[in-house]
Amino acid sequence: MAEHALQQLRLDEKAQEEVSVEKRQENEASVPVAPQEEGATLATCAKAGLPCGHPRVGSGPCVCVKIKALQLKQKSAGGLSSEEVAELGELFQQAEPLWINQKILRVHRNDPTLKELRLGVNLVSSDQVLGLFTALEHNTTLKLLSLGDIQINKPAAAALANSLKVNTRLTQLKLRHAELKGQSASLIYEALKSNNTLKILATHDGFLDAGFQILRARNNDRTLTCMTLRRTNGLPPVYRLHDQMLCDAAEALRGNTFVSSLIAENQAIGLQGAEALAKIVRDKPTVTEVKLSGLSMDLRKLEDLIAVLKQHPTQVTVANKSFNFILLLGRLMRNDPSLDKLDLRLSDDCISANAGRLLAAALKGNTRVTSLSYLAAGSSHFHSFWQSVFGDDGAVALVEVLKANKSLPLSELKLIDCSIGAAGALALADLLKTNTVLREIDLTRNDLTPTAVAAFTEVLWSNTTLIKFEASANLNTIVQINRVSRNDRFLFGLFDTRELTDELAIRLAKALSQNTSMTHLRISLSHLTDVGLIGLTKAIAANRVLQTLYLVGNRAQAPQVQAHVGLREFFRMLGENTTVHTLDITGTYLDGEVIVSLAEVLKTNSTLKKLILDYCDLDDAMVVVLATALEYNSTLTSLSMRHNRFRSSGVIALAHTLQVSMALTELNLSSEQLMSVEVFDAMIEALKVNTCLQTLILGVPNGLEATRKLQVIVTMLRDPAREHAASSAWGDTKPASEIPLAEEAP
Repeated sequence: MAEHALQQLRLDEKAQEEVSVEKRQENEASVPVAPQEEGATLATCAKAGLPCGHPRVGSGPCVCVKIKALQLKQKSAGGLSSEEVAELGELFQQAEPLWINQKILRVHRNDPTLKELRLGVNLVSSDQVLGLFTALEHNTTLKLLSLGDIQINKPAAAALANSLKVNTRLTQLKLRHAELKGQSASLIYEALKSNNTLKILATHDGFLDAGFQILRARNNDRTLTCMTLRRTNGLPPVYRLHDQMLCDAAEALRGNTFVSSLIAENQAIGLQGAEALAKIVRDKPTVTEVKLSGLSMDLRKLEDLIAVLKQHPTQVTVANKSFNFILLLGRLMRNDPSLDKLDLRLSDDCISANAGRLLAAALKGNTRVTSLSYLAAGSSHFHSFWQSVFGDDGAVALVEVLKANKSLPLSELKLIDCSIGAAGALALADLLKTNTVLREIDLTRNDLTPTAVAAFTEVLWSNTTLIKFEASANLNTIVQINRVSRNDRFLFGLFDTRELTDELAIRLAKALSQNTSMTHLRISLSHLTDVGLIGLTKAIAANRVLQTLYLVGNRAQAPQVQAHVGLREFFRMLGENTTVHTLDITGTYLDGEVIVSLAEVLKTNSTLKKLILDYCDLDDAMVVVLATALEYNSTLTSLSMRHNRFRSSGVIALAHTLQVSMALTELNLSSEQLMSVEVFDAMIEALKVNTCLQTLILGVPNGLEATRKLQVIVTMLRDPAREHAASSAWGDTKPASEIPLAEEAP
């Protein structure tokens, strides 16, 4: 293919000198030309007084003659017309490939006057590139070659590689805008190993730049003090390619005395590459700095590298979590006293599944680490081959180390999104039977099977040291119930008891009957029936320390789960309780019978100070019942009934209560329901009598008149005669000064 390209460009000068002009034209007509000029008759323009050797097309004048004539006219006073300017551009387009052909032929003829060749245009065809690189093989005069926007395919790259192996004259090669396709870069990279004359290689390809720097390091170039190895963007991150680069770098640095810094970026490093990197760090004391960033690694057999980094910790700086992980293992093996907490978030790195076992091995002799958090890459955007998973192997290995190393004070273990399945989970469950150090475990987003959950359930009921277990709602609830049973003085409340079943509620009730320290109980998003709720009610009635109850979202929940009997029993218990001062049952479906039970409690209870009934589906009739009961209550100071179904009559009933009872200081009736003028009139009358209410939040006023009434309420609440000024009739988040004027109201 290379010979064919040269044949297309070759001109027989000797024939031109020996035959007549006519015969010369006949001979030249049979000479193959570049593909874009097929069918053209080649001739020289010496006859026209321009002995430049440029060819012409057809029987007309040489394009050089036309260009020269137009250029002379352009310099004249008249200049060129727009048509002539366009024609000049077209002539240049025709002439450029022909001029390039001539320059390539000069390289092939080994023209002694041609020392530098710069082709800065993008009109160089693939055949021309191939012919030029082939001509370089035997050229002994060209010192500088600079090419612009060209594409170097595999045949052209092979031709350039062959030329670089034997050419001893070329010292500067500039391919700044060259596009290398396929394995072109690797072919040229291999050729650079055999070249000893090239002094300057300018390219945007990191792979070739690295190869050239390795060449300079091998030649002990005193101007090279920092070697940078980057992965070329066009090549896939295959370990073999970049391992070879690091091996070549290690070999080149063996006799080098000037390189003091090594930078490796965007590399994919396997076993051989890691060994080469370890060799550089270990054997080259003159390399005082190694910077690593954007690396992807296979850690299956990297103990040697870890051991080297353990001995040379100050030489290496990293901007990559994968290598940070390796350095971290070295610190663990050294039992670094400053390393007591590990927070490994490796979701954006490429570490093999063996990382878990390496981490476990590094902890064998460690006596410092108290907290280990490992967030792996189960959801990484990288290919699954590189996903940083801990896996069952890592979990089992870690369990074995925790059992053997009794001096390791690990109290917090978080293995999040680590692809731990049945085997790893069962090993961790077995560990909890004897481990008395672990206090917190987080296995969120792992593949726990029902068998594993059952194993954890069994062991957690007997565990007396755990205070938190994140894996599923029920497992964490078991841990919290255990804490209640053992009267954990640091447990101030039960949180995140989602999906609390009746069985767990009964166990919690038993624990509460023995507890004397917990003051807050929060049961959220549970699905209790009468059985579970009645059991809890009896325990709360017997408990004398609980002060705050949050039974949030019990929805009792949807109509298909009826727990109304349990709620009635719960409120009856509340009437006898003397310690609970805050009750929040937000999101709990309440019917008329339950509201009657609650109303009876409010009449007699003298302890409850804050009641929250938000999103409880209350209608006007229910609010009227509660308002009547509040007339007999003198201790409840805060009442919230946000976002329910009641409208005017319920609010008016509460306004009448405010004229009788002065206990409430906060009343929140916020909703999307439109409030009529009658509601605001009732509240105005109530505020004339009641001077204790400080905060009042109502629904949206319906119309301009209602808005004006609201402004009157705002003014009354701001009256300095009141004991404390109210924040606003619109609530805490909207100062009264921001309430729209009547004409601006919706």
